[in-house]
Amino acid sequence: MPSIRKAHASLHLPLPATPEPPESFYTAVIVWNLTGGQDEEIVEQAKAAIATALAEDIIMVEVLDSTIVAGNRKGIDYAISRDTCHKLQSQIDQMKERLDSVEKSNMVLELRTSHLERNNRDYTTFRNCFLSTFKRDKLGTATKKDLDLISAGNQVVHGGNCLCDAELYELGQRRDFTVYQALYGLNPTVVKSISYAPMIAALNLHASDVSSAFTKTSPEYEKCFHEFITAVENSDNEYRWQEHPDSQVSQAYWKFINARRTGIRECKGTADT
Repeated sequence: MPSIRKAHASLHLPLPATPEPPESFYTAVIVWNLTGGQDEEIVEQAKAAIATALAEDIIMVEVLDSTIVAGNRKGIDYAISRDTCHKLQSQIDQMKERLDSVEKSNMVLELRTSHLERNNRDYTTFRNCFLSTFKRDKLGTATKKDLDLISAGNQVVHGGNCLCDAELYELGQRRDFTVYQALYGLNPTVVKSISYAPMIAALNLHASDVSSAFTKTSPEYEKCFHEFITAVENSDNEYRWQEHPDSQVSQAYWKFINARRTGIRECKGTADT
């Protein structure tokens, strides 16, 4: 059984004087059902069908959102279908953009929630450290559990937290920006705009390494970290190395991580215990 195909011709005709058109041409569409065949047969059938339609069909005009169309009834329906498809595709594209925006917002909220939860745990640990330190230093009644709480509190205080520390600068409580950049490599304003969790973790890692009283970092370690920061700054915010494993940022990040294996050595600390 031969297949049925639709043939349509698009003709560009001069636009009438009224109504005033959005463009200097409109589209003419003729659609006619054809039986299947070889390409040459289809072309001949199409020519004959178009001639018949022009001679016998009623030619009408339809004003669409994107253009003005003239043609037979099937041609008008075809044009309306195409116009509807274009509208639907435009709506789909807008929905995709909105979905991307929602997903990004969710990522930021999840990261902030994670940090709020961590800050709450850290605050509880720090307050326990305060109370247990009072028991140790003033009352002389500290237990082994108190000493463990003091040690845990010291670890919280001496660990990096680039987002919380950035808030101190944002609120104007600190102005020594060079100290912040020595720890995290970037300006606090820049860090506040970062929502990529691995990036936050990398900055905190460096701050914990260089601030610890129990470790000392090598010049090679610092060199690799600064190369990583430079790659991030030159990436035009495209620093998500997990999504771009061959990027310069990815290579610099793994070089920094590898440098930690040989670039950190233990030393005697002076922190309270």
